Amino acid sequence: RTRQLLIMMLAEACREFEKLPIIRHGDILRNILYSGVWCRFESVSKKRREIQEKEKNGSI
Repeated sequence: RTRQLLIMMLAEACREFEKLPIIRHGDILRNILYSGVWCRFESVSKKRREIQEKEKNGSI
């Protein structure tokens, strides 16, 4: 559910970003939008799964 919401929001953000007359550092900004956000999302998701797994194993 969170992933789907993020996909929709990023699609809109990227669409609007591409309309902007970016002259400097466009490649860096695109990298953040298209890759950086997903790297961070996966990192946070992994950390949350590990915490949930520890809580699950600790409660048995």
